[in-house]
Amino acid sequence: MTVNIRGTTLTADTLFASAVTLIFIFDKSGGAQKGLCAAAFHEFGHLLCMAALSDIPSGITFTPFGLKITRSKPPPSYFAEAAEAAAGPAANLLLAAALSVLNRFFGGLTEPVYINVLMAAFNLLPIEPLDGGSILRCLLRAHGWMLYADRAVGIVTAVGSAALAAAGAALLIKSGYNFTMLAVSFYLIVCLLSSDKRA
Repeated sequence: MTVNIRGTTLTADTLFASAVTLIFIFDKSGGAQKGLCAAAFHEFGHLLCMAALSDIPSGITFTPFGLKITRSKPPPSYFAEAAEAAAGPAANLLLAAALSVLNRFFGGLTEPVYINVLMAAFNLLPIEPLDGGSILRCLLRAHGWMLYADRAVGIVTAVGSAALAAAGAALLIKSGYNFTMLAVSFYLIVCLLSSDKRA
């Protein structure tokens, strides 16, 4: 499905639609749905910051792993690009803070608070394609380390992905069923290998 809004093309791929449908069908606990809402707020933070910086994307594709943004022009600066990357986790932390206040009065919001905090913390890991990896790359480039930025981020990503894979394997062995962290680490490793091939 594709829609054009004021020059920005919005596209939802088949995997995204299928993933959302399966979540609402099979998630009886509501945890995945809360995670989906946190992810939506996270992506809204990115887009809001881009709009504030007049960095309007030409295309936005909804995928099971988040938004794929096609830029119509380069970001205003490396610091601006870093701010755009940080805006997603910042949105999750702001939402977590607001929900924490509401939880004191009404209760029942502890899980959404933890989900948003964990989503922010995970995305701030200095690993590409996570926001933390983009922030690290932009800050290195902004300080003039153009020749070393890509290599440094690549090394940190490789080490971080391997550490996540080891932690994910340990979690799977200990729990006997929780493979989430292991699956995420494999996804990050595939992204790293794909970027190496494109380079």
